[in-house]
Amino acid sequence: MRFTTLPFAQGVAKRIFRRELADIERSASKSWIIHPEESTVSPPAIFLPGQLERIEAWPYQDVDPAMSMAGGLTIKHLATKCWQIDDALLIQGRLAKNWSVRQFHGARHTMPLMRIADEIDVGAVYCSTVGTIYFAHWLMDDCLTYLLAEQYGPPIATAKGVWAHTQGYENLLGMHSQRYEAVLIKKAFVFEDIGQNTGKRLRAERVRQKLLQRWNGVRHPGVFILRGASGQRRVLRNEMELAQRLQATRGFRIVAPESMSVLEIVDACAGADIVMGVEGSQLIHGMAELQKGHGVLTLQPPRRFIDSYKHLTDRDDQHFGFVVGKAVEDDFVIDADEVERTLDLFPRPENVDG
Repeated sequence: MRFTTLPFAQGVAKRIFRRELADIERSASKSWIIHPEESTVSPPAIFLPGQLERIEAWPYQDVDPAMSMAGGLTIKHLATKCWQIDDALLIQGRLAKNWSVRQFHGARHTMPLMRIADEIDVGAVYCSTVGTIYFAHWLMDDCLTYLLAEQYGPPIATAKGVWAHTQGYENLLGMHSQRYEAVLIKKAFVFEDIGQNTGKRLRAERVRQKLLQRWNGVRHPGVFILRGASGQRRVLRNEMELAQRLQATRGFRIVAPESMSVLEIVDACAGADIVMGVEGSQLIHGMAELQKGHGVLTLQPPRRFIDSYKHLTDRDDQHFGFVVGKAVEDDFVIDADEVERTLDLFPRPENVDG
């Protein structure tokens, strides 16, 4: 059993002496680039005339949707990097050494003295800040970084960042990670794996193929993945009505992740031509298995337009489309006819080479 005053000392340095803590990379004994930086030109999104004019706000992104959805932008994809940190402390959601830190989650306050229950020789930290907060980022980012981490040592993560479907996906993907509240790591590896570069695309394909191992090879028109009132509120008031219409007119499968196991979700989504639903974390269930040339259609609230999934579809040679709804108090509604017309704009996957 060990004790540490490092969290307390860092807190004092920051709050009382106004000393800004450096990122954990400043304490690295070694660093290297796993995959270099790349640039690509973005393709246009698929949408009907008049959709962009409905957008009232686009939080979490700097580029006006009128530009990002038109395509033709040169997108810089950051390099994938790794740092080796000797004698690092993974504690209360942060990786720390001396006056440097990588905050993954957790409250900023610290206790004057913290007990360290575990000590390991090597640990490859694959979790990310957003991946411990949002399920979608765990599946689309952290599970891909895990494939890097296992090349350097036992993959480890913070104790937070576990959802109802975590264990099911870990079983299918063959993930064997250890989660710690407080552990001293004699040789820690930490990654920067933000850029959607070729290396990350190849790892996403490995994850996709693992999930598709259960697939019988039969394609189907698509899945409508329900969001309901889960997560940050953006309620589509006619969500079920729209899903049932597409089920009747186009043969879409309705997927309700909150009431389904991972195996049921994976079996329903495998082979879908289109993954569709309210923009949100639940869509990643279908996107994780979506194949090249297939598409994602997001239903967007007018006051919260987000295009983060387009970065994934662009990376994986898929198509991204959207329909913007109309606000009804704090919620929104989507025109079903517009959805059907937008679906008709998507290329048929069999016409895509490869």
